[in-house]
Amino acid sequence: MKKGWNPLIFRSFFLLVPMLSLNSLLFSQPLATGHSKFLGCAGDAPFRTSFDSYWNQVTPENSGKWGSVEGTRDQYNWGPLDEAYSYAKRRGFPFKLHTLIWGNQQPSWISNLSDQEKVEEIEEWIKLVGERYPEIDLVDVVNEPLPSHNPPDGRNGRANYKGALGGDGQTGYDWVIWAFEKARAYLPNAKLLINDYGIINDNGATTAYLKIINLLKDRGLIDGIGVQGHRFELENADTTVLKNNLSRLAATGLPVYISEFDLGNYGDSGTPNDAVQLRLYQKIFPVLWNHPGVQGITLWGYVENSMWQNTCYLVRADGSERPALQWLRTFLTIPGNYRSRQSGNWADTNTWEYYNGTTWVSPAPTIPLLTASWITIQKGHTITVTQSDSIDQLVIASGAKLVVPQNVTLLVKDGPGTDLSSYGTIHNFGTIRQDASATLKMMNGSRYVHCQDGGVIPTIQWMYGSTIELDSLKTSAPANGNQNFYHVVWNCPAQSSNLTLRWNKNTISGDITIKNTGTGQWLLCAPDAGDSATVTIMGSIVQSGGQFSPTGTDNPNTTIAIHHYGDIIVTGGDFSISRGSQGGTGTTVWYFMGESFRISHATMQNLNSLGAKFVFARQGTQTLSLGTGNTLIAFPIEVGSGSTLNLGTNVVTGSGMFAVDSGGTVELAHERGLDEAIQVTGPITFDKHASFIFSGTKAQIPGTLLPDTVNNFVINNPAGITLFNPLTVNGTLELQNGFLSLGNGTLHYGPEASLKYSGKSPQTTTDVELPPHGEPKNLIIANLAGVTLHASRTFKGNVEVGGKLKLGSNTLTAGTATVTGPLRYIVTETGMLKLTQIGSESETLFPVGTNGYAPVWVKNAGLPDTIGVSVISDTTSTPFGGRVLVKWHIVENTPGGGNYTLTFGWMRQLENRAFRTPDRNHNAHIFCLDDTTEAGSGEYTLQLDTQPYTCSRGGISRLGWFAVGRFKDIPEGIVEPSETYAPTEFTLYQNYPNPFNASTTIRFLLPKESKVKIGVYDLLGKEITTLVDAKMNAGEHTVTWNAENMASGIYVYKLIAKGFVQTRKMILLK
Repeated sequence: MKKGWNPLIFRSFFLLVPMLSLNSLLFSQPLATGHSKFLGCAGDAPFRTSFDSYWNQVTPENSGKWGSVEGTRDQYNWGPLDEAYSYAKRRGFPFKLHTLIWGNQQPSWISNLSDQEKVEEIEEWIKLVGERYPEIDLVDVVNEPLPSHNPPDGRNGRANYKGALGGDGQTGYDWVIWAFEKARAYLPNAKLLINDYGIINDNGATTAYLKIINLLKDRGLIDGIGVQGHRFELENADTTVLKNNLSRLAATGLPVYISEFDLGNYGDSGTPNDAVQLRLYQKIFPVLWNHPGVQGITLWGYVENSMWQNTCYLVRADGSERPALQWLRTFLTIPGNYRSRQSGNWADTNTWEYYNGTTWVSPAPTIPLLTASWITIQKGHTITVTQSDSIDQLVIASGAKLVVPQNVTLLVKDGPGTDLSSYGTIHNFGTIRQDASATLKMMNGSRYVHCQDGGVIPTIQWMYGSTIELDSLKTSAPANGNQNFYHVVWNCPAQSSNLTLRWNKNTISGDITIKNTGTGQWLLCAPDAGDSATVTIMGSIVQSGGQFSPTGTDNPNTTIAIHHYGDIIVTGGDFSISRGSQGGTGTTVWYFMGESFRISHATMQNLNSLGAKFVFARQGTQTLSLGTGNTLIAFPIEVGSGSTLNLGTNVVTGSGMFAVDSGGTVELAHERGLDEAIQVTGPITFDKHASFIFSGTKAQIPGTLLPDTVNNFVINNPAGITLFNPLTVNGTLELQNGFLSLGNGTLHYGPEASLKYSGKSPQTTTDVELPPHGEPKNLIIANLAGVTLHASRTFKGNVEVGGKLKLGSNTLTAGTATVTGPLRYIVTETGMLKLTQIGSESETLFPVGTNGYAPVWVKNAGLPDTIGVSVISDTTSTPFGGRVLVKWHIVENTPGGGNYTLTFGWMRQLENRAFRTPDRNHNAHIFCLDDTTEAGSGEYTLQLDTQPYTCSRGGISRLGWFAVGRFKDIPEGIVEPSETYAPTEFTLYQNYPNPFNASTTIRFLLPKESKVKIGVYDLLGKEITTLVDAKMNAGEHTVTWNAENMASGIYVYKLIAKGFVQTRKMILLK
């Protein structure tokens, strides 16, 4: 038996596209049901509703490929793969991941990394897959590794990391061995497969494939062989060759899997031809399926318009089946099968028909026998077992029903495969027993109804979407109720006793619905004295009536824990944390991790006031909604760390406790704050590290219950909050909306506190939250609409700029400044940003700007000092070229003693057009505007690929006003030599930019002093202009051609020097 699905990891539901053929509705079980090998299919979520009516194995077609998951480095899209994995696990189908390593559909960024980085990233990818999907059944570790196929060798556009993994190495396939070693380490429970195409139809390819397989087998690294079976491999294949090569592969002792199977028209061309497809299926499929070494076949799609091979679909777009699929069902039908032909009694032959290997015989010659291959109750039929009997290999289709009456025993015998699979409904008035090793499964959409008082619930694997309903209990709970159900429905109007299924260490993966408990109670757990019980509930609690509680025990020293991940929706009845005292020494804790707790017209009680409570434990916001008609005798609440409990305007009453732990948060909208929201008579405790959010629409006061010290204090009320008591904020005071008034209160900040502005409309600071003295350590700006600083202020810590901060004429002083994006900066206007202790040769960011981001980075190799930066717009034209349309003012507290490297940044919108003519590289120079001299010394460092563009230079000791632009004339035709590069041969480079508009730069290398001519010609060879005609020194040179008066077109430029001639083409586009 397979391990069960882990509901703590996957809870997603699927959007299932309705597309069911008549036959799939009729049979409602996979075609290979009853066989020892699977017939699966590839596909990606959302899966069609007909999928599990045909196939019983899942391979994600694209969502499991690395390029689909991590198209951008370190950004993962697991969602579609999560859904495919969960879909398979919930149905008990084998899941195969395709694929870990392949030359195609890999992340484009991987090929640009160093070999070491490639290895690290690939190992991380395999590790993450293993951690996220611990119960993968099969995995294609390496896909298409043969040298002429698709290894990741960088050829023909493939990913290029084969060499980083060891390349061919000593074995010829060291890179494959490396991949399997990592897969074995990180996916220890999976069967590791290799996969390739063109194998079994080619003797030579089989031989080459076996070389890799045996290398892996000798090292204990491979568990199965994947062989693709696409149309182009099989349609013209010799079946004898196919059989022989399958036998060669099977002789390794490893199972063989046909991994990608499809057949259609020859060449996949023309209108899909049903007759051709049928003939190919009848020729090829039995060869593969009947081979003893083949353990499964996976089709590569099955529905029209969703296939890689267009003519190979089996189900038309309208849901109807093509003849090949109808033949496939017949071929896979096992002689000796029975199926219902109408509703009736199990023991009546008229109820059944029988498959003799050729046709269905109706009515059946006998009732279903234990020796039958398979028994199916078809959709719309109700079969009643009127006398005790034994069954094996029974399938109850969706929409079908099996009834076991009172005093009748149905024995499920242990045979091959699953012994009872229900997609429909079972009504059990009697007894369903089973052999010790028999397997019973309730599948998605199925329903088991326990129609009796007491009795025994058979041991069943409760698959995703299955339901158990108890509707007839009175005084006795059924035995064997301690199972991991999916959905549970309790609806027992005749119940007169308190009943329990004695859950402990159970996981309920779906919803629990309580409709009626008569005059009794339903109690989840009943531990003995000194014992404990835990229950995990993944779905919602939905109660409309009855009495429901985790426990009713009075046994002392009992410990009960409910871990609940769904919502609680109560519209009637009694929903209580504890209906027993637990001896006054036990505990019951309901850890609620759902989003919404809604209760109305209901009663809540607690008979264990010292030890029972609801703990709101979700990492994020949870909502409590107390509707009308409630009787809250006791509703004990604790808000755990990381949870935000939104009370809205609800009022919590009763005798229960109310506590907020360290790291917990309460949000409320009451005008009188906490005093109005929390009116319990039990203990009220707020940790000094708790946080509070005030989100009303009318003016609020926090209330006297607010502690004098809090972690975070958040204002989200347009009418404002007024303090009437002293308050110290140790975490963050956040203004999302509205304002803070002091009233008779006072505001203080702890030593590490922050002030945050996060509104969606413009905000302005005030003396209330930002006084002249006693400012918080840090300032956080998270308002894209802008925050205006009302006065000069100093922060000892960091200013985090996640929006726009406008200084006006004020000075903002801080230790450091950081930004969260290019549109988030400080608009200095006539004010200034000052940062302290700039030195130690560390580079410090000043995130400033005007109508665009224009940051400055300052590096000081001299004495540490406080540096101030401001930036304003400056549209003054430059006579010799373009410029960035801002100027920066940089000052130091103590003039002299600094040795600065300044890096100026800007966005494209801040450039004038001339700055990009001929290019930024030509015009990016730093000038001191005080005397219009080029600032600093040494080489420039330019970054002109991504915004903000930057220009950096060192050797600056005098600060002042600076600008970036072309403030020095370098006439056209004058060549700028490089002093640092000594070329070894003549070289003429491609011009840049190319194509170009108006002007372009041509770069060339001279290995020695030479007479040089560079001319420009049209395509007929006519010389247009001579750019250079002079004797020049050895080195690297550039020359600019201004083609402003030339027509658009293709031109040729030629370098002639010392017998060397080279020409290139360039394109002028206007």
